[in-house]
Formats: sequence, C-alpha cells, structure tokens
Amino acid sequence: MIVILWTCCAAAWWFISLCAIHRRPRPLPASPSGKKTLLSIFKPLPRISSAVESTHTRRALESFISQMDENSEMLVGIEEGEQALWEPVLRDLSQQHPRARLKIIPHRFNPAHRHANPKVAWQEILAGHASGELWLWSDADIIVPPDYLNSIRCEFETGSFQILSNPYVVRRIEKAHGLCDAFFVNLEFFPGVCLFYGSPNVRFALGAGMLFRKSDFIRNVDWEKTGNSLTDDYILGNSLQPSGLSRMVLETQPGANGWIQSLLHYYRWQKTICWCRPLGFFGQILIMPAAGWAAFLAFHPGPAGWIGLASVLLAESLWASLIFHEVKCRLKPVYYLLFPCWSLGRILVWMACWLPLPVKWRDTFWWRPVAPKHGKTRNIRG
Repeated sequence: MIVILWTCCAAAWWFISLCAIHRRPRPLPASPSGKKTLLSIFKPLPRISSAVESTHTRRALESFISQMDENSEMLVGIEEGEQALWEPVLRDLSQQHPRARLKIIPHRFNPAHRHANPKVAWQEILAGHASGELWLWSDADIIVPPDYLNSIRCEFETGSFQILSNPYVVRRIEKAHGLCDAFFVNLEFFPGVCLFYGSPNVRFALGAGMLFRKSDFIRNVDWEKTGNSLTDDYILGNSLQPSGLSRMVLETQPGANGWIQSLLHYYRWQKTICWCRPLGFFGQILIMPAAGWAAFLAFHPGPAGWIGLASVLLAESLWASLIFHEVKCRLKPVYYLLFPCWSLGRILVWMACWLPLPVKWRDTFWWRPVAPKHGKTRNIRG
C-alpha cells in the first residue's frame, strides 16, 4: 500500500536525521596563533518593533562584543531614526567591554535605495568603513557561544575555504508562537544541513555567520547580483567556492510578534527554499506521511485511517521531541501538545509555496527571489 511505503520513507528520514545531528562534528579547541589578521564584524541593526526584540538584539550583540580584542572591530549600522535607541546601549556595552572597538555608522535609507535587499544595502555601506582583511557577516539576532571568534578564525585559517558559515538552531522559546521558528530551524533546516558535513559540494552559505576574506569577496562577488536577491547568503555560498560548514552551531532567537507574523516568517523560509531548490523542496512531500494518511482517510473513512494518522502524528512528534532535546532546546511541557499541529500545518504551507503568492520581508513584497533591477522595492515582481 502506497501510504505504508510513504510512512517508511518518513521513518527512514527520522532515523537518518537523528544520526546526522548526533554524529555531527563537535567544535575543536582553538589553538593559539601568532599575529592575527584584523577581523571586521558587520552588524546592521533592523528597525526594532518591540521591547522583546530590543532585548534579544542586545543579548546577541553582547555575545560578540564580550569576545572582541585588539584584532577585531564591529561595524554597527543604525538607521538614523533608531540612534536614540541604540547609542546608549552600545555605549553601555563598550564600557562593560573596553577591549571592543565599535564603529557606529548611522545612515538614512529611502524607498529607492541602491539594492532591493536592505540587508545587503547595509553591508555595502558598512564595507566602506571596514579595516579588516577578514569579514564576518552575521544577522543581528544571532547569539554565539563562548570563544566563538577565536574558534571560527582558527577553523577558517586551517581550512581551505573561501567562505565558512555556521549552522544555527533555536534554543529559547519564550512565547508559544516562537515554535514556528523552532519547528523550521530545528526540525527542517538543521537536520538537512548536518547531512552536508564533510561534503565537497556545499553550494550555499548561512547568514547566521559567514566568514570570508575581503580580497576573495571583491574578486568573486557582485554587489548588484547579491543585493537584488532575497537569498543573499545562498548567492555568497555559490560565488565563494569552496564553501564550508563550521563545526560551531550558533543560536537564533524567534523575533516575530504574535502568531500571524510567526506563520508568515515560517512561510517565507519555506518559500525561499522552494525558489532556490524546487526539486528538493518538492521531494519533501515524501517525508510528510500525515498527508498520505489524511488523503487515505478522506477516501476510506474508518478506524484504519484514524489509527494510521494518529500513529504517524505521534511518531513524528516523538522524533521532533528527540531533535529538540539533541539541540538543547527546552520547552514548556504544554508546548509538546502543539507538535501534531506542525505535522499537519507544514503540509498546507508546502502546498501554498507552489501558488503564485509573494513573501513579505521588511515591508517589501517579493514575488520572485531575484529583483530584476534596483529601484522601488515595495512590490518586487518578475
């Protein structure tokens, strides 16, 4: 029976993914080296929409700043309207960590700024102020583990990469709607990334942390192409080859306010994968056996269908719980009751991704992953 084979495919994936996560290479201790190349850390800060987001961003910034030394600098991009919010925070962090060298770069954007992707527009501005030969691009909500800066430099310098990037997971969920981010990152994104450890065919990078040389970037990366793409990290990973995955796993924080924003964020993540890797995204249906049992139940109502669907939802929830435990993501016990909702809901999102619908990112609607040219970015169509 097709639905039984469907379930077996999913069970095989559950086993393989758990093994991949459990057996992923662990970070090596950073070995001391001689004189270090100056490192420039790029940190464009997004507009803050809530006190929770402000707290998350400060926590993320401090995880970097506390590790900085005389061989590193941080370029902090702040939109002019946000200066009053961030300058006291950065001043306080500088006083707490006097070794850190922070460069605050205020800038005012307009609706027709240079690139459709506002994050890349910021990176180009910050690049004009960077003194280092090593560039580290990292999203504003990323928390790094202790000794990250030393370890990532050591890993990069002892490898043969043009770009080295970090996988990431969600470990803290303060509100139930944060589960949307955790479901995608921990259960769909991270297991797939772990399969690429040791592979010579890494054709992507991950925006949580991307370390590369300025000279390689200038030689191989086109600002216009990268800046007019929604998936700038994917473009960088293709442009800077060979690309590698760091052993160090970083932490991202759910930043959406409420269920609607969280669901839209989940949809945007899925849609970008559908755009970038449509064949692989289509194949994901093979590991969604709840879809098969729901269809079986629709055509053959009865106890067999209900038992099959309930069994699959229970088994997938158990698998999800094991992965959350493996990545050290702690949940309130009541949140585990929502796991079956993800098993069913992601099927609906998978179907929606094939419809001609846009994604919304930073007040911009994207109807395709690449904007044909820069200009007004309110409604990017093909």
